Amino acid sequence: SITVSSMNYLSMMAIFGFVAAFEVGPGPIPWFFVAELFSQGPRPAAMAVAGCFNWTANFLIGMSFQTCVVHTFSSSSLCFLVFTFFRVPETRDGEMGARMTATDRSLRLGEENGMHTKKRTLLLRRE
Repeated sequence: SITVSSMNYLSMMAIFGFVAAFEVGPGPIPWFFVAELFSQGPRPAAMAVAGCFNWTANFLIGMSFQTCVVHTFSSSSLCFLVFTFFRVPETRDGEMGARMTATDRSLRLGEENGMHTKKRTLLLRRE
C-alpha cells in the first residue's frame, strides 16, 4: 500500500521526470531564441522576462488543464452524439424499427453475407 511518506518520493520523481522530459523535448527552444536575439547588454533582462513569462504560462496551463480536458471531452461527446443521431443509418429519421425488423429477419434466416441477405429479403417481400 502507498503511504503518505512514499507519496513524497513519488511526487519528487514525477517532478524530476517532467523536467527531464521538458529538457529532452522542444521545451528549451525559447531559451535559445532569447539568448540569440538580444545583444550582451539587455540579455539578462530579456532572459528574466522570458523566464517569468514561461513559468507563468506553465502555471496557467497546469491550473486550467483539468477544466480544458472536461470541456473538450464534453463538447466532442456532444458532437459525436449529434453526428450519430443524424448521420448513422440505424438512428437516422426514426426508422429504427423498420431497419431492425429487416435485420432480425435476415439474422433469423442465418445468413452472413449481405448479398444473400438482400436476395432473400426481396424473395420474402414477393411472398
